[in-house]
Amino acid sequence: MKIFSEVPFNWRLDEKRVPGRLGGDATMMRVGVMSFVFVFICGMFSSAVVNEQPQDLPESRMLQNPTDSGGPPALSEGSSSAKDESCDDDNVCTMDYYDPELGCIHVPLDCNDYNPSTIDTCDPWIGCINTPLNCDDGNACTIDTTDGQGGCSNIPVDCDDGDPSTLDTCDPATGDCIHTTLPHPADINEDFRMVLSEAIAYLAGWQQGGNPMAYAIRAAYLWQNGERYTYNSSLEPPMCWTLPEPPKTLLLPGDVPLELVRIPAGSFQMGSPDTEHNRYINEGPIHTVTIAYDFYMSKYEVTQQQWLAVMGSSPGGYAWNYGQGDTYPAYYVSWDDAQAFITALNTHITNTGQGPATVRLPSEAEWEYACRAGTQTRFYFGDLLSVGDECEDDGIRSQYMWYCGNDDSYGSKPVGGKLPNAFGLHDMSGNLLEWCQDWLHSSYTDAPADGSAWESPTDSGRVIRGGYWYRYAQYCRSAFRYGIWPDDRYGSLGFRLVR
Repeated sequence: MKIFSEVPFNWRLDEKRVPGRLGGDATMMRVGVMSFVFVFICGMFSSAVVNEQPQDLPESRMLQNPTDSGGPPALSEGSSSAKDESCDDDNVCTMDYYDPELGCIHVPLDCNDYNPSTIDTCDPWIGCINTPLNCDDGNACTIDTTDGQGGCSNIPVDCDDGDPSTLDTCDPATGDCIHTTLPHPADINEDFRMVLSEAIAYLAGWQQGGNPMAYAIRAAYLWQNGERYTYNSSLEPPMCWTLPEPPKTLLLPGDVPLELVRIPAGSFQMGSPDTEHNRYINEGPIHTVTIAYDFYMSKYEVTQQQWLAVMGSSPGGYAWNYGQGDTYPAYYVSWDDAQAFITALNTHITNTGQGPATVRLPSEAEWEYACRAGTQTRFYFGDLLSVGDECEDDGIRSQYMWYCGNDDSYGSKPVGGKLPNAFGLHDMSGNLLEWCQDWLHSSYTDAPADGSAWESPTDSGRVIRGGYWYRYAQYCRSAFRYGIWPDDRYGSLGFRLVR
């Protein structure tokens, strides 16, 4: 301030400096004046910049209502960047957000779990639901799975037992495999017997292209060589349709022959289904039995000649007054009597070098398997439902069995007088009831499934099978079973052997 008071106000800035005229004081005063003027002018310019509002700046770019905190200013009500809370649609299956240019956007929730075995959906309140694919087709004969590509795979149960002589099916309710022995394709009435008309039908089938010539030749061969046939499961059709194997013969004392027929190993359904006409409750439940071995069974019931050859006298000393003669079956035989006969015969077999195999009574399962000979019908020669089940005859029954419908002489009949079954066994239905090794049980619950005799637990009666000469047809069915005391003797009661 002292400097300014010593300088005239009208001092000219352009006054020429006279070197050496003013000296050091004059120079300092000139610099001070110039500094004052510079500061003054800069201050005036700054004020103009701060206070002046530019005319070319758009109003929309102007900042308004700055915040006290120095943060970004609040947006106006119409700003495109404002958050619109109404974008929430209360649906958990969408992702909701606001786009400044497009507005509310609702993106569906991706519930895909990339598993083709699930159905992927979204519940608006819960969210994603991944439901396993239900491939159950309600058929117990299929294995139901997903195929890995979003579909179901229902694979049929394989019931093929590898045996060309059986029809292999599956029960859709239980899933159980059923193996039904097939008759010869030209065997029209399915009785395992090739008659001339059936052989001719096969010949016509070959001529018309319905079957190979080899089938016609085989049918003619069976008809020409005894009509009866069975199956050899180790062979392919038509060679698997074979004639029954010739019986093996044991020689009893006095060289009395006892013929046995080979029964091949196999499986079958033992008992009768609930739907079988005139069945009894002790014939169930029907169950699978597998006999994994071949065995031999008497072609006929043990005859009076054979009994006397081994035992020397009739059972208990009874007179055979219901049919007598060498070829008549031995009756009045108790279960205990049959065991005594077996013991004596086995001793003879050993002593005569016809062993080492010995004979015995069949188990109940072996008996029914041999009786059925591959069939599952009521009789081994059909269901025969066209007539009643007492003494009525439909023309077929009387060809295969002795029962009340053809018992004109009131008594047993010579063995082998009726047609055999497919295994070559005679009189498995009718003529005499036959003992089995087993104790009788009230049902097949817990019965052996391997063909063995059911010996434990014990019971009061031993099993008898087959029906007899004076009884109704219904008692001659393949599944019919009964039991009596092992020491009982009746004029209707005999037996046959297995080896």
